[in-house]
Amino acid sequence: MWRKGGVAVAVAFAAGAVALVAAWPSGFGDRSAGAAVADDQALPPRYLTIVFGRSMIAQSDRLCRVLSGAVPLARIAEELTARGVRATGNVTLEDVGAPGLPHCADGVRYADWDYLARLRDVHGWSFHSRGAPEGASASTPRGARAAMACRGLAVLYEHGHDEAWAMYSPPSDTPEAHLRAGPAGGCHAFARAYGAVSNPVPVAAPYVVVTRSVNGGRCNDPSLPCSRMAIRGGRRYESPDALAALANARDQVGERWTMLQWYRIVDGAYGMPGRRPAWDCTSADWRRHWTTLPETYCLADFRRVLDGLDEGVVVTDPAELARRQGRDLGLPAPVDAAPASERD
Repeated sequence: MWRKGGVAVAVAFAAGAVALVAAWPSGFGDRSAGAAVADDQALPPRYLTIVFGRSMIAQSDRLCRVLSGAVPLARIAEELTARGVRATGNVTLEDVGAPGLPHCADGVRYADWDYLARLRDVHGWSFHSRGAPEGASASTPRGARAAMACRGLAVLYEHGHDEAWAMYSPPSDTPEAHLRAGPAGGCHAFARAYGAVSNPVPVAAPYVVVTRSVNGGRCNDPSLPCSRMAIRGGRRYESPDALAALANARDQVGERWTMLQWYRIVDGAYGMPGRRPAWDCTSADWRRHWTTLPETYCLADFRRVLDGLDEGVVVTDPAELARRQGRDLGLPAPVDAAPASERD
């Protein structure tokens, strides 16, 4: 458990009714003796989880070589470790390569099981699933999705990721009704949904945790051509200051939990507007930064988010938050089928 400002830090990533606790022990997150008192500490605790979507190593070329300026996930882990911080990642199981055989698709190099194990064992990262290898389409019934979710958890257990129960990150095309029903299959403590808000703590049923998907895009300086370049979805590069403010949650009441999900980190400059991939992170002004692929974000601005956290922000992982509200599901998951309550 890490708290910005010199106390300890950790960043990551059941069927049946579970009673929620109204308040957590005063020592949770090393909030007690010895911490420096700052103005923001008058606020209730703020928790942050840093996530890397689909556990992609980096942007790559057609030969699966990491591009110049693309920052590998291992380097990010080293930087976070130097800060006393660890992250979590979600995993699309069919994209995880066999040991020594990295999988590449659409200009992305994905981690293999050995790579994920090093991030876990050396840097303390945790991983959770986006589903079982067979995948699902938008029309897949909820019961079938639930069974896939539980099987995906079992695969992660087999590879030593024993806190994968804490979160399930269903694909973005998952029907809203399925998300509202809560964690698929009863195998996970929480389920992820996308949005731009922090979450109240404890998380109430159906235990869906809103996660901010961090994207690049057009630059924010209207005087530059990059502010008008063509990009998928017309996305605009996200402000690192706004992301830090979301995590700080100064305008929110009660304890809050923010999940920020990045994808691929880049540095320097590569390519030119109109080409994919391409980016320019060289300016000292973040508003001049741009990327032609939405799932890429500049290293300097990733650092700026971390530097902008208030002293009272505790960086933690889903498993710790689940345990603190009585949703510790750290037991082998069912793998053959979903519970009857999950079937259509």
